[in-house]
Amino acid sequence: MKKIIITLISAVSIIYLLSYCTKKNEISSLDNIQENVLTQIYLDEYSVQYEYSSENFLIEFSSINDCDENYSEVIITRGNQQLLKTTFDFIKSDPLYKYLTLDKVERNSKDKRELLSMDEWIDIKAIFDSFLKELVGSIDNEKVYNDMIKSGFYHMSIYNTIVRSYSKNGDCNCTPVPAYFINKSNFWCQEDFEFNIKQLAEYYEANKEYIETLKGGKIAYEYIRKNKNSKDIIMYSEISELQYSLSDMRSHIKNYKQKRGTTERKDCWLEMLGSDLGCCGNYSGCCWLATIDCLNHDIACLKCDKWHCGWACEPGIGISGDPEEQSNDN
Repeated sequence: MKKIIITLISAVSIIYLLSYCTKKNEISSLDNIQENVLTQIYLDEYSVQYEYSSENFLIEFSSINDCDENYSEVIITRGNQQLLKTTFDFIKSDPLYKYLTLDKVERNSKDKRELLSMDEWIDIKAIFDSFLKELVGSIDNEKVYNDMIKSGFYHMSIYNTIVRSYSKNGDCNCTPVPAYFINKSNFWCQEDFEFNIKQLAEYYEANKEYIETLKGGKIAYEYIRKNKNSKDIIMYSEISELQYSLSDMRSHIKNYKQKRGTTERKDCWLEMLGSDLGCCGNYSGCCWLATIDCLNHDIACLKCDKWHCGWACEPGIGISGDPEEQSNDN
């Protein structure tokens, strides 16, 4: 049986999900923004439109679901002058659409970067962050993951990547958080997601035994412990790089999007499929999140004990060719 690989990425992803829930309730208090006014212009099952005014800036955000295609648009005006327009689209029926979005974010970042000055991009990033935080904080939690709302995170990632590029010699790379690929997160570049390092250290300390069961967990624990008093924030990517190369992960994603036939484990970042034991969830294609908890659950449910495993459990789902039938329903 293929060896199950449980990595540090699991712990980081769990912390990320907890941190994201906290961020959802934050309202921006940027020093250079005085009055923020969020206005819902239109909302129905297939389209949304919002306006957000801040000082002399106006953001117009619209998103439309047309059958299985989503199209979103952001127009930013300063005074009476249109400063920027970005668009983003994806076809959800394409099984590889999540992998294709990475290319679109990076390509848009490169194409738009020279249109404005660094100071203008910094302003746009700050104002759009404020808009998106206020929008997400104003709606029900389950709607945050609606395609029309979460499309705003692609635009945010474009602006974040451009601003980051000025300190990275023009590098417009973005490494998506793994939770995005299994519908546990909106789109975020690891390079832009911040953790409060003291909160992270508290979680690591309280769950030290669990953290150290993960591959790379001891390294992460020691790194957080040593740095918790020297900085206030730590980036998602900084923790990930203790375990793997971000450029290697991006290469895996970009290579995987070209495959439209049968997925093989060797093509996957964790060398696991979504149906393998230990992968959190049961889905086609590569596994993007695996934990000890998910592994223990899957082992307990090999024979589909309905008392513990739920109605969706099906024996025989798992690694082809193994002597025992396997199941993964979580």
